[in-house]
Order: sequence, then C-alpha cells, then structure tokens
Amino acid sequence: MSSSGVDTTTSIPRGDPKVRCRWLVVVVLVMVFGATGVRLASGGQEEEERTGWFGSADVNFVFTGGNAEAKTFGFRNTLKRRWGDESVTVEGGAIRAASTKTTRTAIGPSLTDFEVTKQSVTTTTAENYFARGRYDYQISERALWYGGTGWSRNTFAGIASRYSVVAGLGTTWWDSDAVGLRTDYALTYTLQKEVISDPATDDAFVGVRVSWGYRRRANDTTTFESALIADENLEDRADFRLDLTNSMTTAVTGPLALKLSWQLLYDSRPSLVGVPLQFPSGTFTGGTVFTKLNKLDNLYTLALVFNF
Repeated sequence: MSSSGVDTTTSIPRGDPKVRCRWLVVVVLVMVFGATGVRLASGGQEEEERTGWFGSADVNFVFTGGNAEAKTFGFRNTLKRRWGDESVTVEGGAIRAASTKTTRTAIGPSLTDFEVTKQSVTTTTAENYFARGRYDYQISERALWYGGTGWSRNTFAGIASRYSVVAGLGTTWWDSDAVGLRTDYALTYTLQKEVISDPATDDAFVGVRVSWGYRRRANDTTTFESALIADENLEDRADFRLDLTNSMTTAVTGPLALKLSWQLLYDSRPSLVGVPLQFPSGTFTGGTVFTKLNKLDNLYTLALVFNF
C-alpha cells in the first residue's frame, strides 16, 4: 500500500520470516473456521435459497447537546440477488462523527461587571465511506469464482480514495440454516490516493487477497458473523492490510434487529500525517514534519437493522 511523506517503517525483505508467519496465521485461522463450521453443521438441513432482491439496512445515530455537543451517524446497506448459479452483492456504508467545542470569554471592567461571549467550533472527528460490488458464479456445489470492485475513503487514516478490483476463486465449506462458511482466494489491483502523497511508495499495485465469511446461528433470535479480508501488496511484501469485522445480531420484532459490531483495521504501512514543529521553548517554528499514523484502528457500533 502507498503512504505519503517520509517513510520511517523498516522494510522487510521478501523472504523475511515475519511475512511468512503472518500469512501462516491467516491460513491456520481459515482452516480452524472451516473445521469448526463443518463440525457444527453436522446433520443440519441446507438453508432454503432465497431468490430475487433481498438485503438489510443498518442505521446508528448518537446526539448529545447542551454543554457538550457531539453527533455520530452511521449507515450500511446490503443488497443481494440470486438467480440459478449466479449472484450479485452490492454494499455501501458511511460513518461520520463530529464534536462541537464552545469557548467562553468574559469581558468587563471588574469581577461584577462583565459580559460573557461564546464561540463554537464544530470539528469532524471521524469520517469513513465505502462502496463495493461482487459477482459470484457457482462452479460446483462447493467451488465458485468471483469478481468485484470497490471504493473507500478514510481521511483520518490518510486515505483520500482507494479503488480496487478483485478476481479469484472461493470455497463454500458449509451453507445451512445453522452455520455458513466460505473462504476466498484472489488477485487484486489497487489504485489509491492519499491525503499526503508519499513519493517513496507506489499508488498502484498488484496484490493477493485471502478472505472468509463465517455465520453461526446461536439460537432462534441470535446470530454471530465474522468477515475477514487480508490483503498483501505483491510489489512490496512488507505492505499488509487486514479488515476484520465480528458482529452479533439479535432479532427484536418482525424485520427489526439490533446488531453489535467490532471492526479492526490494520495497516502495516500507515499513511503520513503533518505535524507542526515547535522549538523546545514551545513556540512554533512555522515548519511541518511528517510522521506515521497508527497501524491499528478499532470501530465499535450498535445499530438498528431492518431486514427485507
């Protein structure tokens, strides 16, 4: 993946054992989930296949007012259509958070004779958008091939835009009402633009992807889901990204449900951020230095889900 500015991350050679160990962990996890899915689904009935368009919409919104003001809005929509051995999935989502800081100033000739003025400034504290589509064709009962494309924007992680194209094969280990598991293996092409461009790295590269989608129905109302996407840049093997989302959904009534989710985003080559330079005395020099952002981001959400 491409970053911007001065690259302070030590490059790992192609044959470095850390790289091999990283992918070994992913492969082992895939195998563990596969074995677990087959064992839990033993004796289960195959899930009745849905046809036509169906999907779900998640919405979460938090607002605080008064002495402290903050707003958080999140939305995610998933649409899917099946016909015969083919299916299409379209997803999109957005998260935006903002907070308002109020500064009060007292102006007057004495402690008993004054006026208080207020100045409020609203700042965006988080912003993340994505959209992606996928086409699947079932080759056999277990095997499929697929292709897809996606776009994302996460300025607070240094990504102004990231476009990707993916094509590969998948294996359906199990697909019943009780449990489902699918693993995918694909080649990718990524084209991205960062908030601060890094001349030391490429913004376009070919990569390899391993992913899984796991579903386990705990009871009549509660379902656990896990989705993993692991990407590696084949042109720079030290550039590795991970997107893991675990969620628990509980039906409320009719088509409505509550979903608690935890998303982990890891980037071994994070983007750069500009930091104003100060003298040891605390005064600003007027210059800007560049440093790496954090490698790990976490996102926790509680959403109202509408299934249709």
